[in-house]
Amino acid sequence: ILLLLSVEFLKERFGWRTFWGILIAFAGAAVLIGQPWQSGSNNESIGILLIILAAFCDVIATIIIKPIVSRSNCYQVTTLHLFIGAAPIAIYALSYLPSVSLKTIGRSGLIAIIFNIIAIAFANALFYFGLKYRQVQNTGIFQYVNPVATFISAWIILGEVPNERLIA
Repeated sequence: ILLLLSVEFLKERFGWRTFWGILIAFAGAAVLIGQPWQSGSNNESIGILLIILAAFCDVIATIIIKPIVSRSNCYQVTTLHLFIGAAPIAIYALSYLPSVSLKTIGRSGLIAIIFNIIAIAFANALFYFGLKYRQVQNTGIFQYVNPVATFISAWIILGEVPNERLIA
């Protein structure tokens, strides 16, 4: 989708090498998505649909943001993006605010929140800086690194040992 939209709306040149790279990466992702789907669990199916919707929204956002990044400072775009993205979350979280205290979050929870904010800001700044100098369709291939990074991070940080169904 990213390749087709970037050619149509951003007038980027269609590259066969990029097309085949995205197609192979997508095939690998489809295999991973299809395994939990076959188990028939409603919760997993809803989760998969939400992740696919998030990926589609990411594609649309990348197409929209490319002309802005090309004319603007990457740090300004990152700041604007994070504030706009945080607004709906903050509004939603207001209803839960009375039940949250610093004692329930704890020191490790606060550290996790702070490090997540820093990591998200850093990742977005790097992405926008790279997007400024690359074609949008070429960023699609790099976005397939996310599942691998998530897989490794979940294993190391959260102790989520992968099962043979996920690996196979």
